[in-house]
Amino acid sequence: MKKESYFSLIIALALQLTLLLFPAPGAQADVNLVRPIVFPVLGGGTYSDDFNSIRSDGIHHATDIFNSKHRELVAVMDGVVTSVVSPQASWGYSITIRDDAGYYYRYIHMNNDTPGTDDGNGGEMNAYAPDMRVGNRVVQGQHIGYLGDSGNAETTSPHLHFEIYDGNNQYIDPFFSLNQAPRLSSVAAYPQLKDEALPYGPRPLGVSIAMGNFDSDPALEYVTGVSAGGGPHVRTFDSNDAPMAFSQYVFDPNFQGGVDVATADFDGDGIDEIIVSAGPGAGPHVRVLKLNGQVLAEFYAYDVGFTGGVSVTAGDIDGDGIPEIITGAGPGGAPLVRAFKLNGTVVSNFLVYAPDFRGGVDVASGDVIGDSKAEIVTANGAGESGMVRVLDKNGNELSRIYAYGGEYRGGVRVSVGNVKTSTSKSEILTVPKNDGAPHTAMFNGAGTQILDEAYFKESWWLGYNDIAAGYNISLASTGVNRRASVKRGLD
Repeated sequence: MKKESYFSLIIALALQLTLLLFPAPGAQADVNLVRPIVFPVLGGGTYSDDFNSIRSDGIHHATDIFNSKHRELVAVMDGVVTSVVSPQASWGYSITIRDDAGYYYRYIHMNNDTPGTDDGNGGEMNAYAPDMRVGNRVVQGQHIGYLGDSGNAETTSPHLHFEIYDGNNQYIDPFFSLNQAPRLSSVAAYPQLKDEALPYGPRPLGVSIAMGNFDSDPALEYVTGVSAGGGPHVRTFDSNDAPMAFSQYVFDPNFQGGVDVATADFDGDGIDEIIVSAGPGAGPHVRVLKLNGQVLAEFYAYDVGFTGGVSVTAGDIDGDGIPEIITGAGPGGAPLVRAFKLNGTVVSNFLVYAPDFRGGVDVASGDVIGDSKAEIVTANGAGESGMVRVLDKNGNELSRIYAYGGEYRGGVRVSVGNVKTSTSKSEILTVPKNDGAPHTAMFNGAGTQILDEAYFKESWWLGYNDIAAGYNISLASTGVNRRASVKRGLD
C-alpha cells in the first residue's frame, strides 16, 4: 500500500475514534432507528451493513445498494426535494429529499451516462426524472432518477450511495430501514404541482396553447391542443385552470399529428372564436370554431397535398378592426407565411426565411410597434439558429431577434401579448420548441430583450414547449417525454 493510502487510513481511523469517544454536542440520533421507507431502488438490490466502514476519504455514513446502471430510483418517503446536484466531483449527480418528519434521504452517484454506454455524457436528462427541482413535493414510490456510477464511483460497480440523517445532521444506519422496506415493482404517479395544470392528465404529450376570452368577464382563459403524437383534441380552461365547456376533436379523432391553436374575435361579440390547424401528417387544414362547436370557416392554407402541418395565429394586420388568420408552413415545406380573411381569401403571401429552409415556421401577431395595427412575428423551426422576425403585412422586416444565440437549433415558438402593461405595445415571448431548456424570454418590437430568461421547469430538462401571451399574463406548456402541463410563464 502506498504511503499516501496509509496516511489516509490513519486519518479516517482517528476521525472515527474521535466521533465515537466525543460525539457531537446535542447528537440524539439513534443510528439503528428504522424509518418507514420503501426500498429506494426499483425491484431491490444487493447491499450489506457497510455503515461507518472506513474508506480512503473518510467514514462511510451510508449503505451502498448495487443494481444495474440506469435502474429506476424512487422516493422512499413523501417529502420535499431539498437539493439537486449537477454534478459534484465526489458525489456526482445526487438528490436529497426531506420527509414531513424532518428526516433527510440522500441519493448519491446517480447515472451520468448515455444509456448503454459509460461515456459520462448522459447529463441531467439521464440522471433525474421530471420535476426534480428544489421545493417540489414528491410522493413515496415516485420515480426520481436513475442508478449509476457518477462522481468518484466511476471505478466501482454501479450503485446507489444511500444516506439517512436527521435535522441535526446526525446519520442513521440505513441498513435496518432497508431490511424492512417493501420492494416496489412499479413507480408511483408523480403528483400534480401546486402551480401547474394538467389538461390531459398524466399522459406524456406535447401541448399547444393560446390565450383568449371565452366568457363575459375580463379575465383571460386559455385553450389547449394536443401536439404531434396525439389526437387533435382541443379544450378550454378558465383563469383558475378549471375546464370549460369546449372539449372536442377538431379533426378526425384517428389523426395523430396533433393540432395548433389560436384565438380571435371575428364577429365582434366580445367572445373569442377558436382557430385550429392540423399538424404533420394531414392536409394543411384550418378551421375557425364557435364555442358551441359550430364551424364558422375552414380552408386549406397551402396546397392540399402538403402534409407538414400548419402553425396558426390571428391579428388585425390591416387595421380594419377585423382580424386576419395567419399561417406558417410546417416542417418539409418552404418557409411560407400567408394571411387570410375569414372567408379564405389570401391577403398576404411571402417567404420569411431562406427559400431552401425546411424546418417549419411558427407565427404570432400583435401590435408590437405601436402603430395600431398588428405585426406578424415569425420564428423558425429546427435546423437553424432561432431567428425571430417582426414583419409588416407585406413581409417587410421591422426587426430581427436571435432568441437563444447561435448554438440552439431546435426551433422556437413565439407568442405576442401586452404582458407588461406599463406600455400599450405588446411584447414578444419566446420559448425553445424541441430539445431546448424550458426557459422563456421577452423582447420588445425593436428586438431588445426586456426581461431575462426564466425557467418554468427544471433548467436541464429538454423537450417540447409552447408559450402563450395575454394581457398582464402569460402561460407556458411543456410535455412529450413528460406529462403535458401548463403553468404561469413570464409576467
